[in-house]
Amino acid sequence: ANCVENLPVYGAIIFGLTVMQLASTLLNVLAITYILARICQTVTHVAFFDSNRMVLIRFCFFFIQIGIMFWMVGTMVFR
Repeated sequence: ANCVENLPVYGAIIFGLTVMQLASTLLNVLAITYILARICQTVTHVAFFDSNRMVLIRFCFFFIQIGIMFWMVGTMVFR
């Protein structure tokens, strides 16, 4: 469910960064890290049985994604 919730928001943030012509090595690293965290969250969800530890690991990957999105929005706001 959060794939449906997060990816459109991430796409809108990337669209905003593109329209504002904001590009940097940091933003590139954040974008790659976001995608890797998304992949890791999905793999953790699909490949392992639900346990408290796996839920915590999945949440950590999710939290990384949320933090990156806030950082990218902050880059747009405080450019």
